[in-house]
Amino acid sequence: MRTVSLSWVCVVLLSLSCGATGEVPSGAVPSGPAGDAGAVTGGDGGTPATQDASPAPPPGSPGTCVSTSQLQTWVKEIDQFDGGYRPTGSAAHEGYIALLASELTGLGVSDVHTEPYSFAKWTPSAWSLTLLDGASAGPIALSGYVPYSGTTAPAGVTSGMVYIPASTIPLDPTALAGALQDPDAWNQTLTTQLQASLASLAVAGKIALFDVPRVSVALSTLTGPQVLVNDPGGTLPPNPTVTRTDLSAMLIVPAMLAALAADGALGGVGILDSPAEAAQGEYAPFFGVVTPNLPAVYVDRTTGETLRTALSSSGPLLAANLVMTATLGEATSENLIGVLPGDSPEEILLGSHTDGPNSMEDNGPAAILALASCLPPSRRPRSVRIVLSGGHFVGSRGLQTYAAAHVADLTANALAVIEIEHLGAREWTEVSPGVMGLTGLPEVQILTTWPNAPLVDAGKAFAAQFPRSIVGGPPVLGEGPNFRIVPLVQFITMPEYLLVGHLPAITSQFTDFDLMQRQVTAFAAMEQALAVAPASELGVAP
Repeated sequence: MRTVSLSWVCVVLLSLSCGATGEVPSGAVPSGPAGDAGAVTGGDGGTPATQDASPAPPPGSPGTCVSTSQLQTWVKEIDQFDGGYRPTGSAAHEGYIALLASELTGLGVSDVHTEPYSFAKWTPSAWSLTLLDGASAGPIALSGYVPYSGTTAPAGVTSGMVYIPASTIPLDPTALAGALQDPDAWNQTLTTQLQASLASLAVAGKIALFDVPRVSVALSTLTGPQVLVNDPGGTLPPNPTVTRTDLSAMLIVPAMLAALAADGALGGVGILDSPAEAAQGEYAPFFGVVTPNLPAVYVDRTTGETLRTALSSSGPLLAANLVMTATLGEATSENLIGVLPGDSPEEILLGSHTDGPNSMEDNGPAAILALASCLPPSRRPRSVRIVLSGGHFVGSRGLQTYAAAHVADLTANALAVIEIEHLGAREWTEVSPGVMGLTGLPEVQILTTWPNAPLVDAGKAFAAQFPRSIVGGPPVLGEGPNFRIVPLVQFITMPEYLLVGHLPAITSQFTDFDLMQRQVTAFAAMEQALAVAPASELGVAP
């Protein structure tokens, strides 16, 4: 079996390339609004990938196996737990795990049990920013906190502020794909370069205000070499790029905080280049890595401009109070496991994760509840193992622990895994300056697989049913690569609201349950195809 090499970038949901490069699709200019920087947009260069304009399902596909109303019920349940905001190991997360365990048992899943993993748990209790003088004196509206950034005393820290413009970032953010050939080295280099750049800005003893700019990456970096692009409507432009603020929050903010701490800053305020609705509750980065103590919070674009204006009027004499109280300690949470016994001990795995900030991140467990009801004993030539991992929001600690503990039985029995994340996603982006809205399109669906023929064929059969779908590989996005030795089909979408917290519209408006129903039915067909594929073609690593 091949072991997939992972790094801090590769194991997270919105990670970028771990050295994968590939072809880019051809197509017309998107029909969405001009200037849509958050959706998929065009780029330069590249060779067209083959397009498949046929949305027809493959012959022999099973009929619909779950109702949209049942899917809605399962997804809405996520919001019962702190509005869907479920950081790893939180009471909301633990409550959701317990509910899922009960529901799996009720659906007839055997051997439903949890398996523990340990992690460093950072739990915030209060965060605020107050300007103490100037025309804008008073409390500042925050979008949220920077997870695992640090802590202050209850009274916070009080000091002058200093602004760090985006131009201080020494690496070209549009060149991230090439820079991430070695992500750990890139992060260390960026931290060092930022620290040198900050030396002239006198950040020591100050609260630093810094930009979190949008960064761009080629879509082909996320998909790897593409073997199928299904875009009959021509909505994907030539050589598309993804331009997002959350990519910067994942990749640049950790380096910025480390550099600020090294240069003696007391705290940080990151300006997310997003409207308030798209910035609220932003949970990024989610590596679960404890940085040098640099307590930090986020504000949205408009609030950030207010702070920049106040600083330009008052200079470093502008005083502020930053509160970020939190606790940090070792904790334990659980992966949730179950089995649907089949005619053979050989297994097809179904996976997703249970933690996240909203119902889209992740509704994969709801889809797997549906699949458990779609696969009766008569349709199980191979057993089905369900692995609902925790710890995705602490750098995938849960699935990494599970894979390490089960090397022997995964090697012996697991022929393939289907990892399912973010179903029914509608595209939501900045449709005009400062205004977020639905575009009327589904999010691009990405299926990445190992090159084993049954996996590639299964990915292509799925994608042929859904416009705006791409099949590529090898997998670098999502939770699935943490299975390491198990041949993988990874399904993922990347809506702009993926890391947003406490936004009820994600469930009520941004999730297309008819689309989710069709996706679940297609996943049932994928499992059935893999359940009869030759074991030698599935389980032998390339």
